Amino acid sequence: MKVAQLLCVKFAAVKGVLPVLADDADLLGHFGHELDNLARLPAGADTKLLASDRTAEPPWLATESIPGIPLNEAIRLHGGPLPVDALWRLLRHAAEGLRVVHGADMVHRDLKPSPVMLSGGGPSVIDFGVARAGDQSRLRKTGMVLGTPAWMAADRQLSRAGDVFALGSLVLYAANGRPPFGDGSGAGLLSRSPTASPTSGSSRTPNMRPRARTRRLVEVGASLVADA
Repeated sequence: MKVAQLLCVKFAAVKGVLPVLADDADLLGHFGHELDNLARLPAGADTKLLASDRTAEPPWLATESIPGIPLNEAIRLHGGPLPVDALWRLLRHAAEGLRVVHGADMVHRDLKPSPVMLSGGGPSVIDFGVARAGDQSRLRKTGMVLGTPAWMAADRQLSRAGDVFALGSLVLYAANGRPPFGDGSGAGLLSRSPTASPTSGSSRTPNMRPRARTRRLVEVGASLVADA
């Protein structure tokens, strides 16, 4: 009689520098920076570094792969705004992911739909390529914008507060099915007033009160992140 054994199979996402770009000092520096960030993440973080070799030619790293789809793809496949229960789940898991990162004295700095993966285990926050230690969050080259304009606060804060702003934008995006500040160019989005109001409401959710609902979601998310 044979005894069946169940194996726990994990998949890895491997990232490396293309050989043709192996001499690009800026790219290699960015890759090393991302590797340092991944190594600093605590055990409770969604992204887990499995192995790496920064001295290899080309350098590479492997993280635990999360089987799922990005938030923006989920909204596209769903055909519009996500259900209310999905919004609460998104908020809870994304806020917890940020809380862990902030608790390690780091900021994500580029929270947007693509690095929020939706899987059977819930949403996960990944991609720490531009993350930074909390006490270095304002270091950048003159004229260089770190982050994605559509999801950044108008004052371009690269801080915990900036991460919370991006979290609120993500929830509003998932609730409405469209970016909160439009699909304009990077320059146009960055030049918007700090007091500009995001787009709110959707014809696909006529039985809800979008502004009140979204405001409550964001308030709860901010409190969850602040509890680090």
